[in-house]
Amino acid sequence: MSELTRLKIWAFESDKFTKTIGDTPFEVQINPESFSISYAIEYEGRQGKGTSSFSPKWVKNSPRKLSFEILFDATGATPTKEDAIEKQINRLDATMFRPQSKKHKPNYLQIEWGALVYCCCLDSMNVTYKLFAPDGFPLRATASVSFSEVVREELRVKKEGKQSPDITHAFTVKEGDTLPLMSENVYGDTAYYIAVAQANKLIQFRNLKAGNRLLFPPINKTDA
Repeated sequence: MSELTRLKIWAFESDKFTKTIGDTPFEVQINPESFSISYAIEYEGRQGKGTSSFSPKWVKNSPRKLSFEILFDATGATPTKEDAIEKQINRLDATMFRPQSKKHKPNYLQIEWGALVYCCCLDSMNVTYKLFAPDGFPLRATASVSFSEVVREELRVKKEGKQSPDITHAFTVKEGDTLPLMSENVYGDTAYYIAVAQANKLIQFRNLKAGNRLLFPPINKTDA
């Protein structure tokens, strides 16, 4: 029998998803029974009077939405011993909802569970208290949570197919990036990395520094 894997929620400082906040993620006490991912497309246009239909104009694909329910239990009914309900919810609040002290905004999140790896931001969290001890302290609660997907800018541009070599692109170098690889992502060919190095006046282009901003200008095939 395989070992039980619990759903984890990691907090990140930025939408680059390279540096976590803290060394450990928030880990659910009990895995959700299900989760749902919703898709939405936005159109514009109006149907004329006296007509039976019209052709809507596509505007955009909205970010995917992930939603599920987290169960908190302090009755002792679960296999693992947990803190009081309020402490559990405070940990979740600090991970997902509470603004960072430095950037004054909530954390970026990465949710991991089995095949699910979902980079996102919290949309909403609704906590419902369901069971109470005689002294009024909660013993069980659920949190209905909803998230909007966050796609890194480099991946978004690549997925949308807007990699035209006739447009100047600007990307931030991340750990593990190489100039040939970045050139292939933008132009579809690693051979243009020399032209990119020249455009950015790079001397030590084989050792890119994470965090640097590089421009990928319009190119001609003769630049390779």
